Amino acid sequence: MISDRQTLAERVALPDTPDLLVQFIRHMPVAVAMFDSDLRYLAASARWYQDYGLVGRSIIGQRHYDIFSEIPERWRRIHARNLAGERLSAAEDRFLRADGRVDYVQWENVPWRNADGGIGGVIMFTQVVTEAVEMRRALEQKADELQYYADYDYLTNVYNRRKFVELAEAELQRQRRYDGMTAFALVDLDDFKAINDSFGHAAGDEVLRRFAALAQRELRPSDVIGRVGGEEFGFLFPETDADGAAAFLARLRGLFKAERFHFADTVRTVTFSGGLAMAAGAASADLDPVMAQADAALLSAKASGKDRLLRAG
Repeated sequence: MISDRQTLAERVALPDTPDLLVQFIRHMPVAVAMFDSDLRYLAASARWYQDYGLVGRSIIGQRHYDIFSEIPERWRRIHARNLAGERLSAAEDRFLRADGRVDYVQWENVPWRNADGGIGGVIMFTQVVTEAVEMRRALEQKADELQYYADYDYLTNVYNRRKFVELAEAELQRQRRYDGMTAFALVDLDDFKAINDSFGHAAGDEVLRRFAALAQRELRPSDVIGRVGGEEFGFLFPETDADGAAAFLARLRGLFKAERFHFADTVRTVTFSGGLAMAAGAASADLDPVMAQADAALLSAKASGKDRLLRAG
């Protein structure tokens, strides 16, 4: 690709006269074409013919726009500016071909002058960079995918434990600065091992996916959910008191309990238990004790019969 510091036009020492330019351009190893003031071809390199599908065609003396009728108006305006004396370039320009293909071209257009100093036409230096552009975009897409899977649980599409903890810690720091409050909950699906053992892991995966989808649908945009264990999920409710968080989780318990799961010839319902803890003010800026309180409340909910929510303390 053409260097940002050294363009194609700067890399070649062009002869001073048009006749020598014509000969020079014909033998250049890069895609270069020379035009007169009507944008008729005076010369073109072999690479120009190859890059633009012109091998075997007679183009000398023909107008550029007759050869490439698909050239957009935007580029025609650029050519007009070149013929007015401007030297213009682009690192990556989209070119829609007549057959519908899209190419990306790096180019520089340089006006050339007659012996009397008048502008005789334009020399176009180009490089088709489609392959490099597509490769770069594929790498960017792959990087985005890797970042997604670094932050999200692949099965449920909610945050994974690492990302959830990161967001929870950031929220507690924010709360500490502004003396706010945050409700934190841990939720565990009841008797989940029995579902896996009786109906297989595919059935368990379906339960996890449907719970996560339901919770995401009901949460506010500011709330956060993450899968922090096998069948355990964490919830973060910024600027929410215990009553507000408990009301949400109670509604979610009812909605989830109403779901019907068809496993083999059996229709099952699934419940969950939860523990709720509060972080309020500067004294609760550390996540670990808040998680420990929610976990203790969750264990108590499990021990006292499941399908319930208990508050810490």
